[in-house]
Amino acid sequence: MSRIKSFVPRIEDTDVESVIDAVKNGWEDRRSEQIDNLEKQLEKVTQRKHAIAVGHGTDAIHLALASLNLKPGDEVIVPDLTWVACAAPVIHLGLKPVFVNSDESMCMDPHSMEKAITGKTGAIIVVDLAGSMPDWERILEISNRFKIPVIEDAAESFGGAYKGSPAGCFGDLSILSFSGTKVITGGHGGAVLTNSDDMYLQMRSIYHHGINQELTGKYYWSNELGYNFQISNIQAALISSQLNRLDQLVDYKKWLFNTYQHHLNLVVGIELAKAPDWVKSSHWLIVARFDPKLGISKEQFIRLASEQEIDIRPFFYLLSDMPPFSTYNVEQSVGRKITVQMSQNMVCLPYGYDMTEEKVIRTVKVVQEILESHGA
Repeated sequence: MSRIKSFVPRIEDTDVESVIDAVKNGWEDRRSEQIDNLEKQLEKVTQRKHAIAVGHGTDAIHLALASLNLKPGDEVIVPDLTWVACAAPVIHLGLKPVFVNSDESMCMDPHSMEKAITGKTGAIIVVDLAGSMPDWERILEISNRFKIPVIEDAAESFGGAYKGSPAGCFGDLSILSFSGTKVITGGHGGAVLTNSDDMYLQMRSIYHHGINQELTGKYYWSNELGYNFQISNIQAALISSQLNRLDQLVDYKKWLFNTYQHHLNLVVGIELAKAPDWVKSSHWLIVARFDPKLGISKEQFIRLASEQEIDIRPFFYLLSDMPPFSTYNVEQSVGRKITVQMSQNMVCLPYGYDMTEEKVIRTVKVVQEILESHGA
């Protein structure tokens, strides 16, 4: 019996043709043709004024933070329950992450966020985790009241929406990722989006070694110290091609979630994590929460499934538990228990574009056997 993999992308003939065209023809005066096209597409989908395509989602967070002109030692509020790339650029820029809790949306708890704000808070990174989205109205009300800029990390929610507004349109800046497991992939790739002309011009300058030919009239001339955050024309071609069928890909993800939901309905000891009613989820991940009373760790769960040829991923570990982040502050509140339990008792079921109902049934059967063997 073949192994069910955690994720398999959907690469179609049109994607391959776009990449081949970029490989053959995307040089010299056409070297940024696909990049320019991708940025225009992203502006339209997210209803943003400006987009800058970059090499990785991590680059996008780094570039967004750099555009805020924060001072060394300034604090940046980050959810504790998220991927490491949300916090690493904070430290690389000499800033201090302050970790806050999540609520049942799996995203940042506005109450915990507000409690963590101090006179040193320079920015807030809000993550739309696993396809879900937080209470954006409350988050923006708080951030506006304190006049603190917000970066929306929409890497995992792209294709979804909050009360009809698309993921990627919230905050002063937003970022996207097109890494190998995302709804849309370029192998790697990312983007920063904003409505601010000033932020856009600053980012456009520093993302390529501080070269600003329009300003100086010179190429190979760094007007300021910058970074190399460029994306290739080849990556952009693959991302752009898939972006043409974003709705179709998100519809598949919804079908997969509903199919899992149907077959897990009668399984005791586990349930799917759901986005709040106000969110149209991208269903990037299929996240399942198992009963902590069963006394099984997520690592054991994954190992037992692997023995049955099913690849299951752990849900995110708490950043504050990891060595690089263990010395930074964690906001302690009532929501701390929820955050810890989600990290400990959640796993990600196979969520690739190769999943069929037959594969879902097989996965659910293995999950049920694991739970029953632990007393469910």
